[in-house]
Amino acid sequence: MKMLVVGSGNFLNNGNLAMAKAFIDSYKDKIPGLEVVLLSEDAEGDHARLRDDSVRLITMPWRSRALKADRFRKIKVRARLFLYLFRCLIWRIFRVKGVLKSEILSEYKSASCVISLSGDSISEDYSVQACVFQLYAIFLGIILKKKAIVYAQSVGTFKSGLLKKLVPFVFNRCALITVRENISYEYLPTIGVKETLLRLTADAAFLLKPSPDDELDEVLVKENILFPGPYLGVSLSSIIERWAFVSNSSQGPRNNKQIFIEVVASILDRFMKTYRAHIIFIPHVMQPDSDDRKLALYVLNRLKNRGNAHNLQGEYSASVMKAVIARCTALVGFRMHPAIAAVSMGIPVVSVAYSHKAKGIIGRMMGQEEFVVDIRGMSPDEFRDRMNYLLGRIWTDKGRIKARLEEKLKVARKLIHNADKEIVKILNEKKHKR
Repeated sequence: MKMLVVGSGNFLNNGNLAMAKAFIDSYKDKIPGLEVVLLSEDAEGDHARLRDDSVRLITMPWRSRALKADRFRKIKVRARLFLYLFRCLIWRIFRVKGVLKSEILSEYKSASCVISLSGDSISEDYSVQACVFQLYAIFLGIILKKKAIVYAQSVGTFKSGLLKKLVPFVFNRCALITVRENISYEYLPTIGVKETLLRLTADAAFLLKPSPDDELDEVLVKENILFPGPYLGVSLSSIIERWAFVSNSSQGPRNNKQIFIEVVASILDRFMKTYRAHIIFIPHVMQPDSDDRKLALYVLNRLKNRGNAHNLQGEYSASVMKAVIARCTALVGFRMHPAIAAVSMGIPVVSVAYSHKAKGIIGRMMGQEEFVVDIRGMSPDEFRDRMNYLLGRIWTDKGRIKARLEEKLKVARKLIHNADKEIVKILNEKKHKR
C-alpha cells in the first residue's frame, strides 16, 4: 500500500516534524509493507530532519516560499496548479492516458490514499490562501478517486464565506475526518460537514518518542547545561508575540513586541527568585523568518538573573526537544507542540493561546482549562499577574496535576487507538464509497 501524505509544513518547525514522524512510525507498525511519500516544503532538508530513509519526500510546487515570491513567480505557480487540476478533471471524465505525466500527479495516481496532516492550517490563522492550498492538496486526491483522510487536525473557525463553502465541499467527499479537539468537532457540522464522517482523536504528537538519555546528555553537555535543576522549560513563539496585547495597544506591533519581551522577562525573573529554579528556553521553530531562538535571546538579555537561564542554540529534532522537556519540572508553552510534549509525559503546563487549538487540546481534552491563558485582549499587567499566579500553582501543585494528566492521557490514547483502527479498516478496503 502506498500512502501520500500532504499538508505537512517545513520540518524546521518541530510541531510539523513531531506530527509527521509520530504518524508515520505509528502507521508503518500498523500496515506491513507501507510505502510513504510525503509532499514537502523542502524535500532535501526535511528528509535529513526526518531521519527515515524509508520515506520518500517530494517538494510540492505550492509551498509557502513560492507563494511569497515575486509576482511573476506567483502567477507561474498558480498557472501550474490550475493545469494540475485541469489534468485531473480530464482524467476523471475521459480517462485519457498520459494526462497525469508529471512527478506530482504520478504520485497521486499511484497512491492508495491521501492523508492530510496539516495540524491547524485549515483555518484563517495564517491566511485564506494558505487554507485554500491545503484543501487543494486534498481535492486532487478526491478527483483521482483516492481515499482522502483528514488526520487529527484543528479546523476553523472561518469568517471567509469562501472557506465556509469550500471546507464542507472538500470534507464531505473524504473517506474520514478526524479532529484533535472538541471545539473543531462541534464546529464543523455548523458549516455543513457531515457528522457521520467526523471522529474525535488526539494529536499524533502525543505518540512521539523522546530521544534516548545518552543522546540527550550529549546535547546538554554541548549546550553547557550542567546544573541539576529544577528546570522550568519555556517555549516562546514569534506568532504569539504578534498577537500579544494588540487590543490594548495603540503603538503598533513593534511596541507590542518590546512590551511582550519585557513582560515575559519580568515573569521569569520573579519565578527564578521565588522558586530557586533554572530556565531552559526550548525553541520549537527555527525557520529563517520565524526563529524562536532569536526571541529567546531578546528575553534572556532582559533578565536580571540571566545566569540561571539557558537558551538552546542548536538545531535539534522534535524527539530531542521532547527529551529536554522530560527533564523539566514544568513548562510554559507559547507554542502548541511543546505543550503537547509536556502533557503527554505528565508534566504540568501553562499554555499561552492565540487560537482555539490550545483551549481544545490542553484545556478541554487534558482537563487543564485553568492553565490555558488566552493572551488576546489581555493587558500586559493582566497577563503578568495571571502568569505569576499559574506558575506558582503548577510548581507547588505538580503532584495533583500530574495525576490528572495521567488519567486524561488514557482517554487521549484510546481516542487515537479507536480513530486509527477505523482508518486502517478504510485503507484496507478495496473500494470505499464517497
